[in-house]
Amino acid sequence: MKDLEDYRRQIRNLANAKDWNDSQLWLERSIFVEVGELVKAVEEKKSQDEVAEEFADVMHYLIQYVNKFASFSNLDKALQDKIDSNWKNKKKTWDDSKETIVKK
Repeated sequence: MKDLEDYRRQIRNLANAKDWNDSQLWLERSIFVEVGELVKAVEEKKSQDEVAEEFADVMHYLIQYVNKFASFSNLDKALQDKIDSNWKNKKKTWDDSKETIVKK
């Protein structure tokens, strides 16, 4: 099974081989565009495969972004640490009336 570090290597190699733009502005813009397309696919009740494809676009740009600005970090460890932290900490969310509340 692949982990985030495997995908990181693949995306780094692909981006280098294709000489893709990795400027901060380009990557940030692309992340927001792709998140918008993911949300739109959900709102338009697209198929699960189409939603998953938009998710993959978002992840691809996020990994390119982290490759540029945190290339020596361990993505698997960072995600696991965040999940563990979220189990321990209270987080903000919305209730049914869209009021911000803190949940355990």
